[in-house]
Amino acid sequence: MAKKSSPYRIILERCLAVRPGEILLIITDSKKRPMANRLLEEASSMVREAGIIEISDRKGDWEEAPDFASSSLKKCNAAVILTSKSLSHTKASKEATEVGVRIVSLPGATEDVLNRSLDVDYASINKLNQKLIELILKSQTVTIQSPRGTNLKFRVDPERQVINDNGLYYKEGDIGTLPPGRILLAPVEGSSEGKVVIDGSILDQTVDSPIKLTVQNGRVTDVAGGKAAKKLQALIPTLGPETIGLCEFGIGTNLKAKISGLTLEDEKSFGNCYVALGNNLGIGGRLFARGRVSGTIKKPTIIFDKKKILHNGKFLLGKI
Repeated sequence: MAKKSSPYRIILERCLAVRPGEILLIITDSKKRPMANRLLEEASSMVREAGIIEISDRKGDWEEAPDFASSSLKKCNAAVILTSKSLSHTKASKEATEVGVRIVSLPGATEDVLNRSLDVDYASINKLNQKLIELILKSQTVTIQSPRGTNLKFRVDPERQVINDNGLYYKEGDIGTLPPGRILLAPVEGSSEGKVVIDGSILDQTVDSPIKLTVQNGRVTDVAGGKAAKKLQALIPTLGPETIGLCEFGIGTNLKAKISGLTLEDEKSFGNCYVALGNNLGIGGRLFARGRVSGTIKKPTIIFDKKKILHNGKFLLGKI
């Protein structure tokens, strides 16, 4: 039996495809430094130079990296951002990709998540993602329903990119998150209408009881539920007025990912979907907020125009 690859080797070899002549930068913080050290050890024999920059813990996903880290990020060939908070949509990451740096971001990642959900069939994930993207780009509307009561509809702009988060970041300027396995897009602002019932996870925790969101003209007008709902209600005012805007939608396509209470993995869980509130400038939208809050919906039924793509969490692509 072949020896199973370590998750760190998978990140470097399969996801970033690092090469012997390249420079690899790892950006981390004190909480994730032990994992960054293991990644550096793995990388030492795979690239020409590899190093770690440790930054102080960020207050939130909206906070920029310090200048010394941003400057270094633009001078490498490939980078792994292994931090507690996300730097994916920061100015630092955007500027680095514009000069050709390949970036993998793993905000909040744990050893358990990496061991469970990285050793997957990347080609199959990419094939499923491509099929979903092909179908959604031919559609004008998306409808989400769920057993717990979700019934949401929004418009799709065919001029906007649908992002294929397939875990394969080989080309200059590629950026994405790991674990792999989702498609995502920014709905047309102001077009979302209906009810959303978050029954999976939100704010990096599984929900104690479903969170019920009322959405009108693309904005959340009411939040109801238990402890997680109250936490969400308290957070929204701190991130700015646009946080109540529905900014993102995604479908999970990773068979090994599960709803664990970590957003990074939950959004990739196979056959589930999520919606997010807040900032979507980084994915082609028009909403700015000092953060992004994602909530997962279990076993959804998803309809592109009048074509049912999923039914209770099961893909129906073979019937289309």
